[in-house]
Amino acid sequence: MREVSFSIVDPRGKRWAQLLDVDRQIKLFLPGLVEALNLPRELNYVLVPRGANLPLDNQRTIAAHRVPPGTELFLRPLRDQILKMFLDKLYDEAKDYVKDQLMDLAKDKLKQILDLDPAYPDPLRLKEKLLGSLPRPQVQQRPTGQPQPKSGAGCIIGGILGGGFVLLVGAVIVIYVIFKALSGPSGNGYIYPNEPVLGTGDVQVTLRWDAPADLDLHVSDPYQEEIWYDHRYSGSGGNLDVDANAGCNDMSANPVENIFWPYGGAPSGSYSVYVVYFRDCGAYGPVSYEITLTLGGQVYDVISGTVYDAGEYQFVTSFYR
Repeated sequence: MREVSFSIVDPRGKRWAQLLDVDRQIKLFLPGLVEALNLPRELNYVLVPRGANLPLDNQRTIAAHRVPPGTELFLRPLRDQILKMFLDKLYDEAKDYVKDQLMDLAKDKLKQILDLDPAYPDPLRLKEKLLGSLPRPQVQQRPTGQPQPKSGAGCIIGGILGGGFVLLVGAVIVIYVIFKALSGPSGNGYIYPNEPVLGTGDVQVTLRWDAPADLDLHVSDPYQEEIWYDHRYSGSGGNLDVDANAGCNDMSANPVENIFWPYGGAPSGSYSVYVVYFRDCGAYGPVSYEITLTLGGQVYDVISGTVYDAGEYQFVTSFYR
């Protein structure tokens, strides 16, 4: 038995120093690790070393994989049918809590979903309505000239009134404020001024941030070929067309990076997105960023995150096309 120290990064992004038996099959110590980090034990997990595109084989040992001591190992739930069923159950519970106006419980359920899989589909936009997102850099709402569609909140209120519930005046005011917020604009309805023209198509991944730093966007395609500033084109047709603040030169007030596959040119399969804090150009601390995933010209998801130290290589999300 050889126990070696590693830095474990859980699905929530928290880091834990752990001693792992490098001569033992990974599948044998993973359940204990999952329990120690207080993660759902019903799911299957894998370990992914920093900078790697593929997880470690759970049938082998860490020593067999030649993973150096101290390496950051990302503990991720395996995207399988068990995870889907588990997340579907959480999502159904969140919907029920929304209907019952138990907003805090609904948020907790959604946060559990996002911790385990930020790319989990959200057809009712509960994530946007309940949790919101970090402020976007230099963002203004785009006037659409079209009436906003009715949200599920209106149906909830109608159900309450139709059911004959009698609410106190104060409670009515509170509920009105909550549901007024829920029925606000949704969708991508935003513009980014002074931004270069970005390529789009079947798949578009866009990174934005608002600090004097050089962040890099990396996207791995279904063939595990990774696009980044030093490998701007992939054999599958992907292209990094905008690279802001490269080497801390020509600093932009609205930095953006963009990787896309043109219409009719993106392969089907799994894509993975990473953000690298390449260099501190005067940011002096954590840098918040925003990833926008656009599929077929329609915004699929917007994900906010933070990188903390220069040299950090952070997994953001995976999605399927």
